[in-house]
Amino acid sequence: MTRWIALVFVLLTATARAEPGRSYREQTIVVDVAGMAALAVGLLEVGKAGWHGPFGAGLTAAGVTTYFVGGPIVHGLHGNPVLRSVGLRLAPLAIGMLVTGFVKDCEGDTHDCAFDGFDEGAASLLITIPAALVIDWFVFSKR
Repeated sequence: MTRWIALVFVLLTATARAEPGRSYREQTIVVDVAGMAALAVGLLEVGKAGWHGPFGAGLTAAGVTTYFVGGPIVHGLHGNPVLRSVGLRLAPLAIGMLVTGFVKDCEGDTHDCAFDGFDEGAASLLITIPAALVIDWFVFSKR
């Protein structure tokens, strides 16, 4: 149910048309902030017992989906390329994986180092995702 509510919100916000010649930055910001809020609340609720668990999982899924699909839908509806927004939103994940891969600190054959750089990679997302969103809002969200 939560996923459908989030999807309807994203689509209603995304389908509102901007005036010709004007920026549609506000629409992109609203969609992205709503997605990030859903993700944050969902992650806080996902481990709780009772109805909070499924509610949190639904909000988390809605937030992640909105991050990857919401902004590109807005760009597509305004006649701008969708793939550059998708690429910009995937770039932080690629950077995080690169950081994770290069920060491994393996010692000996007995040490399993598969996730040694995971903390650094996850921390890099706290910088790269907001940077990607700001670029999307202020560079790509104009006529």
